[in-house]
Amino acid sequence: MCFHIHSGCYQGQGKFNDRFLNREKNLCLKKLMALALRVIKFNCVTKGKEKMKTNPLIEYDNKIFSAIAVARYTEALWVANEELHLAYERFGTANSETSKVLNNLGWIHDLMGHAKEAEENYLKALEIKVQDQNAHSADVIPTLENLVTLYISQKENEKAKTFLNKLIDVVETLNDPYKMRKSVYLCNLAEIEESEGAFNRAEWYYQQAIGFLEANYPYDHPNIGRTFGKLGALFQKLDDFQKSEFYYSRSLRILKKHLSPNHPDVQFTLQGLKEIYAAVG
Repeated sequence: MCFHIHSGCYQGQGKFNDRFLNREKNLCLKKLMALALRVIKFNCVTKGKEKMKTNPLIEYDNKIFSAIAVARYTEALWVANEELHLAYERFGTANSETSKVLNNLGWIHDLMGHAKEAEENYLKALEIKVQDQNAHSADVIPTLENLVTLYISQKENEKAKTFLNKLIDVVETLNDPYKMRKSVYLCNLAEIEESEGAFNRAEWYYQQAIGFLEANYPYDHPNIGRTFGKLGALFQKLDDFQKSEFYYSRSLRILKKHLSPNHPDVQFTLQGLKEIYAAVG
């Protein structure tokens, strides 16, 4: 998920999980807590000779990070609500800084399993961001991603698909590093279709992701290798071992160029090949 941090000089955001779908809840929480302590905290910068003041919300963010890192979610929620009151007083109800606090509140509720409250805060944050900037601003990406994660966890697949398509619309108007995320979202759509048994649709989305990557990045980009691996797994599930071997092999050739033999993506592909060879004798 994504947590916004604040600065008087730069409105940054900390990305907690780039591949945010299909995660096991407990594993995700552990990763979030571990990564929370590593997020950059912007204090202030110098613009010309004028030193800009630190955003007062940073102090609250730091307290929230610390509480979440030790799984004190109730404390984090209390601090976030206090932060929201300060944001309303300092920035008003329709400012991007306030939207970041609402996003953070949604994130904390999400960690606590409060799906309704998480959705409400995410949607409020998104509405403000769209009004304050525009619907295709990079600033809307973290909240859209958080909504997708929430809907996937609640098995609200149609809502997840809607917001994944919104994300694709956004990143298609942006440059890298955002542009490449289109392939991630296409794979996320494929995974949802696959989970629903719509295997032809799943294959179509994976092929769309590969086509996008091959048209815009080197032919041996690791994300192309990863997507080939997903196709290998899809055809393995369908007992089409010939196609499965083809895509797993293409995946492995690419991934071995960039990743160590023990990398999970390489191991995933090797395990897939091992299983299909065992199945066909």
